[in-house]
Amino acid sequence: MFALGPLTLLAPLALIGLLALPVIWLLLRATPPAPRRSIFPPLRLIFGLNPDEETPQRTPWWLILLRMAIAALIIIGLARPILFPPTPPEGEGPIVVVMDDGWASASDWDRMNRAGLARIDAARQAGRQVALVFTARAPGGAQDIIVVDAGEARRSLAAHEPRAWAPDRADAAARIEAALASGALQRPAAPTWISDGVDHDESAAELAQTLVSLGPGRVIAPAPIRAPLGLTPLEPIADGFAATVIRADGTGQREGVVTAYDADGRPLARAGFAFEDGATETRAETRLPLELRNRAAIARLESRPSAGSTQILDDAWRRPLIGLVVSGSLEDRQPLLADLHYIERAMEESSQTRRGSLAELLALQPGALVLTDAGRIVGPDAEDVERYVAEGGLLIRFAGPRLAERSDDLVPTRLRSGGRALGGALGWDEPQPLAPFADDSPFAGLDIPEDVTVSRQVLAEPVAELDTLTWARLADGTPLVTAARRGRGRVVLFHVTAAPDWSNLPISGLFPEMMARVAAYANSSAPSEQEATGA
Repeated sequence: MFALGPLTLLAPLALIGLLALPVIWLLLRATPPAPRRSIFPPLRLIFGLNPDEETPQRTPWWLILLRMAIAALIIIGLARPILFPPTPPEGEGPIVVVMDDGWASASDWDRMNRAGLARIDAARQAGRQVALVFTARAPGGAQDIIVVDAGEARRSLAAHEPRAWAPDRADAAARIEAALASGALQRPAAPTWISDGVDHDESAAELAQTLVSLGPGRVIAPAPIRAPLGLTPLEPIADGFAATVIRADGTGQREGVVTAYDADGRPLARAGFAFEDGATETRAETRLPLELRNRAAIARLESRPSAGSTQILDDAWRRPLIGLVVSGSLEDRQPLLADLHYIERAMEESSQTRRGSLAELLALQPGALVLTDAGRIVGPDAEDVERYVAEGGLLIRFAGPRLAERSDDLVPTRLRSGGRALGGALGWDEPQPLAPFADDSPFAGLDIPEDVTVSRQVLAEPVAELDTLTWARLADGTPLVTAARRGRGRVVLFHVTAAPDWSNLPISGLFPEMMARVAAYANSSAPSEQEATGA
């Protein structure tokens, strides 16, 4: 190796070939150009013909100079010149290259990989070995740190890919200490930490102290403008979705786009975002029709792709369309006292509701239908609703005076006629609170307010399968919510009204949570046997 200022020759002996340039000059001058071959035509065709081009006797000087320059460049190329060669490693001993290869490194992996390869190349020029340490070690992967030659380390790094999880820097520090204790790694060494620029936990200081104990080294971190970005779970809003984007370093202004894709990889919507200087969090919103939003399967940041900037969207994120069937009795009541008003308020966060007649709503193919005190459904309407449920629809019904007097077959279980009144001058009992939800109920885990009581309800006939059909009970054991399978669909019945006539449940914070749990069945496919029994 020979250095000429910023130019370094890895094979300087190849420059001896420049001595052959005078010989090449003499050969080129002594060798005349090749004769030009022409077909001799008949004499009458060449009478009066003046030659347009003449072949010189000797090769032109500029052509000789060009050929010699080409030969000189080939000789210099064989000397393997390098402009601005890597800085020689500090200290003595092996080169320790620590690479953050977690999810935050994915968006800038090419730059980090080039930095690691440059460090390994510097070790090869210095004739020193390399210990390559990755901080996001795969579970069950190799734990021992091996000191190898630079060529093998270069091949290992070139073939490595970033992981989808966060780095474990404490584990990397422990492996370095173990290598020192076993003698596989010797002090002094020249450590280099190529960081992703994110403090994932408190173990960064522990790794830094371990590297400092090896000898003088360096830390390579991304510039603030290239710091990784993260995407929090998407938030559904009334007419689209909102995304919160975070970054580790608030220096400078940055912009980007969040894109939602369907299951086939087709983009559905894009939401732009911008970071102000000093801000580490920003919000992006976009409008998206419900039909398209329910097809969204994945969302990611376009400019900085990684596991931390990608969100997989499941069925819980989708907002089903809930059809609220308008009956004639609603016209005689105040809008704020109507049953559908309380249902709309309860489901506005978890679903998108739409009012209309039964025929209008069935044409929209909603995820669920809601009937309030519909009484007995007969004729073509009954056939349409039965067909809707059998094909996978969800029918949610609420009790009322008419359903208490006369019910139909579109209920989870047979009902007693008349209903039950609790409390009051003619009552035989006090208003009943709710019993804790069973572990196999869809409402399991919800907190029940102590002041929620029921003063009237429709009673179910005591049949053998009633326990398996009950999702919620009162304190005395009578069913409050029952559900049953009908073909591929489901029928759910609240044994009280949706307005606070029979219970104060509709004006409690528990009611929206219960409706959200029920609405989750709106887009579900055919359930298992346990789901059919309410598990």
